Order: sequence, then C-alpha cells, then structure tokens
Amino acid sequence: MPYYVNCGKGINDIEKIIETDIKYDMKGSYNITYVSEFKTNLLTYLIALVNPNWDLFKEEELYPDIDIDTDKQISKVLLTSSRITSKLVALDRNNLDYKTTNERVVVIYKQEGVENDIEVGDIFKKIDGVDVVSNKTIMEVVKNHKKDDVIKIEVINNGKEYTRTAKLYEAEGDVYIGITTLYNYDIESDINIDVKYSKHTYGSSGSFMVSLMMYDILNEFDLSHGLKIAGTGSLDKTGAVHEIAGVKYKLKGAVNDKADIFFVPNENNYDEAIKEQKKHNYDIKIIGIDTIDDAIKYLENYGL
Repeated sequence: MPYYVNCGKGINDIEKIIETDIKYDMKGSYNITYVSEFKTNLLTYLIALVNPNWDLFKEEELYPDIDIDTDKQISKVLLTSSRITSKLVALDRNNLDYKTTNERVVVIYKQEGVENDIEVGDIFKKIDGVDVVSNKTIMEVVKNHKKDDVIKIEVINNGKEYTRTAKLYEAEGDVYIGITTLYNYDIESDINIDVKYSKHTYGSSGSFMVSLMMYDILNEFDLSHGLKIAGTGSLDKTGAVHEIAGVKYKLKGAVNDKADIFFVPNENNYDEAIKEQKKHNYDIKIIGIDTIDDAIKYLENYGL
C-alpha cells in the first residue's frame, strides 16, 4: 500500500559494531537509537490505524522533495562521513595523534531540474581539467564561467571513473552547478579503533553516540557506570551535536529497551523529548547537550 509506518522499536548496542584491539572493561553500554520505517501491506496498515505508537505517512509526506532511492544514497554518503567524524572527535578528545589522508569532495545532493548527469556519491577529481582538492577549487573554476556554459567534470563513483557534463546556472549574480558537496577524508592513526555499520544503517544521527563510546574506550576510566546509555545527534568535527529527525521514535525505542539515560541535542530536540516523556510518563533520564563534551562531563560527574 502507498503508506509507510514510522515507529520506535528499540536500540542497538554500539559494542557490536566497534572494531578495535584495545582492551577495555566497560560495565555499562552505549547504544544507538533509530527510527524503524517500513512500507505497509493491508495487515500492517490496519494495525497502524489502531496502534498509537505507529504513525502512518504517505510517501510524499516523508520524501516531499526527493525520491526514496536518492534519499538513501545521500544518507549512505553522510553515514560514511559521520564514521570518520566520530573517530576524529574521539581521538581529539583523548589528545591522540592522527593524520588525515585521501581528502576528497563528494556530491551529496543534486538540485532538481538542473541539466547535468552528476550523481550523488560522485567524488570530484577534475573540473575543467583542474585537480579538485577542496570545495574552493570548484568555486574558483565555476566563477570564471558564465551562465549556460557547459563544463566537464571527471569523477569516481563506486570505484569507476566517469566524465560528467554540467550546464551552469545563475542566481543573484552567482554562477553555479546546482549541487551540494561534502569535504571528506580518511584518518590514519596508530590507534586501532573504528566502527562498521550494517548495510541497513543510514544517515549521521548515530555519530555522536559512536564517538562517545570510542572516547570511553580510549579513556582509561569507565564512564558508563554500569548504565544503559542511549542517545542521538549528528556530530561535527568540532564536537558540536546537532538536531536530528524522529526524536519521539528514538526516545520510545530507548524506553522500550529500558535505557537509563537518553542524550539528546538541545537544538530543538530536547523540548520535543521532554514533551514526549511527560505525555507518556516515560521512566528515563533525558539529558540535553550542545557538544560531546557536555555528555562527557555529565558522565564524569555522575553520582557525585
């Protein structure tokens, strides 16, 4: 049927996807929260009509400006970037050495209606014959052209090389391609720690919690205090934690699995979480944060 269900089911223990040879003793656990989404058949549609924890949506409500496949492509690119960010922030907070390598510019969004064959996930190698080393390279090349010019772009996508073409557009005096890109890189370090997400994981909303667990593994003290710790939020390389979608479902999942703590970004999400807690009388401690450092400080002072 042309409907989707969004709901909160449970949480996933991050330890199951952490890859490391570091020996650590952790009494508690760190957990990713998620939104469960599935397309309905007649039976699940009827269940959703009477189940207060299942929300029904038409496809155009969930994906008003983009098709589902493209949304998943974007989410996979963001997931890859978030994995790197989680590691970088954890290493930074523990003052451990690393270096960034394989810097690259990746396409994460293509504006509707533009004339180019660029695809989400394309890694820019050259634009008009110029090596692309940053987003600034693209901007410098494009500004030397005018509206309706067609430029060639050499890219790599899924290990294969392609030559794309793009017609340039103009808005408010600026010439543009009609894409959004992300500056990405790899991390080299003597510290062996990483995360391997399942093929069914999308987006960047788990990056904060993954980084928090990595930090605890790298730190000599166990900050988990034997607690089941859940949370959500998109992490940037400065350590700031940004708002995400689906807070009420993620909170519900944390409650279902009897988490003790739910970390949530203050940026719009905290008030929503508190509202849901009061509405359903959830027995869980909700902690609003602006940065990963807020969460670390809370755990360091827990019980004092």
